[in-house]
Amino acid sequence: MKEKLVTSLSIISLFSIIIVSGCLQQGPGGADAREQACINSGGSVVAYSCCLSAGDFPDLCLIGACGCSPDNSHEVKTCGCGEGRCFNGTSCLSLITSFDGCVAAGYPVMGSYPRQCRTPNGETFVEESCQDGSGSILTLADAMEIAKASECGDRLVVECRCPEGYVQEGEACNPECYYSEPRCLMPSVSCEKSYQCNDYTGTWWIDLNIQQTGCSPACVINITSRQAEINWRCTGLLPPECGDCPQLTPPAPGFCENGTIVSPEPDECGCTGPPQCI
Repeated sequence: MKEKLVTSLSIISLFSIIIVSGCLQQGPGGADAREQACINSGGSVVAYSCCLSAGDFPDLCLIGACGCSPDNSHEVKTCGCGEGRCFNGTSCLSLITSFDGCVAAGYPVMGSYPRQCRTPNGETFVEESCQDGSGSILTLADAMEIAKASECGDRLVVECRCPEGYVQEGEACNPECYYSEPRCLMPSVSCEKSYQCNDYTGTWWIDLNIQQTGCSPACVINITSRQAEINWRCTGLLPPECGDCPQLTPPAPGFCENGTIVSPEPDECGCTGPPQCI
């Protein structure tokens, strides 16, 4: 009887130790585990003001977790992953804001035209494309290939520019102070693309890296014909139409006898006028 009592007490003590240990440690999905996951993926633990419904280490790859007003927010632990990255609750990931970013992250691409890429949280990004009035579609990627095979060549400028003092994240330009503590309240702006779709004319316009005074050349790709050509987009007066320079006869004997004969500067066609006496 005494041996049975000792055995029962030992079992109870063992269960007590297990229960206490379980209370002191977070489970696999607890805050401690997420904190370690943050550090393991290159992030750092920072305190930040998030919505009252958010606990420690919320998913910052989703919009809304930390976007509430001060009265509806409280301070929690978050994972700072650095510029262009976010913590999804398990690791630091590249911030997905575009189709190209979704593809680069390795998420599945659907075989539609234009193609679509879907993230694990169900967000879908569609490949950039242009559509004309008849319904024909041409993606930017295909337009670039057509342009490179034309007179435009491999001189395309495909980028999205942010103003000075802003940091680019996808197609958004966030003010630099947005990444400081405390964050500023300046609004973000959209970046300025070096290409555009003109659905009225059914064309893609892509800037070209060609230096021409008074001009801003672009490659124009027609969606229907799949042909491309350079549009120089020059401003100001058109250059004169120059023919052959006039033939000048030598000055008569005694011309400028008491002066100096001076030849005028060539004009815009490279022709020189009659000599002058000064």
